Order: sequence, then structure tokens, then C-alpha cells
Amino acid sequence: MSCGAPELQAPTMMSHDGKGHCFFARQPSTQEETDEAILGLWASCCGAVRYRGQNREVLVRLAEQGLGDACDYRLEDEPKPVRRSCVSFEFGDPEARSSSSAASNEIMEYFARAQTQRMSGRVLEFRCSAIASSFRYEWGDNSQPSRYAVTFSLEFQNGRDWLLRILRNEVASTAFAISIYRAMEHDVRFRQVQWFSEEERQRGRAGRPCPY
Repeated sequence: MSCGAPELQAPTMMSHDGKGHCFFARQPSTQEETDEAILGLWASCCGAVRYRGQNREVLVRLAEQGLGDACDYRLEDEPKPVRRSCVSFEFGDPEARSSSSAASNEIMEYFARAQTQRMSGRVLEFRCSAIASSFRYEWGDNSQPSRYAVTFSLEFQNGRDWLLRILRNEVASTAFAISIYRAMEHDVRFRQVQWFSEEERQRGRAGRPCPY
């Protein structure tokens, strides 16, 4: 089976042999490459790649993504899977004045565009206001009994602070969180980005700089 998904997530480290089997051509040497390697493992199918190391941070992150079984070494205090589908952030130029309504529209148009550029779905029910905004992203084809969908909900907090939640599709929320994370990385208007699960957010726990 040659899906190409791991190579897409970690293109500088992964390759595949003549039969289409993927493998790590080299090991990560920076934090950014470690992030890519984790995504490569997350995207792999059929147990194609595994983690043989004993780095605690990596083992925790993989376990939180539900990938404990893909690790040769297991932690005694291995955490349960965590779905970080909420992200808080500051948005906009600190020196410029902008209404929350205008900022909300900019944010949601940017996120909607990021989804349609990466996938062949469509944005529906786009609603924007100064306090709360949302849109539904739908994908799938007519061969399926029903289309898949996920909802993006944006809430204004205070000042320049915002909260985005990815709702109504727990299975796909991680993939969309990664998509939003990458979109934010490429736009300097997004600052102080922190990812949470719903439970972490409700309990006031510290967030993470990325969702995986």
C-alpha cells in the first residue's frame, strides 16, 4: 500500500522503497523536524512506521494522539489520548486599530480559504459578527450516504484575544486542528497561539503551542 500521506507530512525525512513502503530516511535533528516526524507517524496507515526511541516528551505526545501502540517503549504513566481542538490567540497588528467585527471576518475568511485550498470540500453557513462567528465545512461525494462535516466556531474574548473551537466531528478534528495550526504559522497576524482540549480549557490548564 502506497498512500504517500507520511511523506506529505514529513517530506524532508521520509521516503519509500520500490514496493511503495514508507520509511524514515533520516532522523529528526531539530524541534521542527521532530514535529514533522510525529505528524508522519500520525498520518501513516497499517502500522507502516513506528517510534523506537525513549524520549519522554515524544512518547507523551504520541500517546496523546492515540499512537501509544506505535511505540516500542511504553511509559508506565502513559497519558490517555487528548484531542486539542480549541485554540486561543491574539490577532492583528498591535499598532493598528480594528473593530472586532472586521477582525472576526478577516479571521474566518482566512480559515475558510485555508480549508478549501487544501481539500475539495465547501464552506457553508458562513456567519460573522463582532462577538461570535462560525462556518461549516463539508466534504465527501455522492457515493457516500451522507457528507462529512465539521464546524468552526470563533468567539471574541477581549482586546485582541480570540478563541476558535473545532466542533461536531471528533474523528476529523485533529486533522483540521493541524490545518489551522499550519495556516496560523504562515500569517504573522496570529500571535500567542495556545491549543487546548475542551477539558483543559474548562479547567484553566496551560495550553500547548501546537495541537499534537
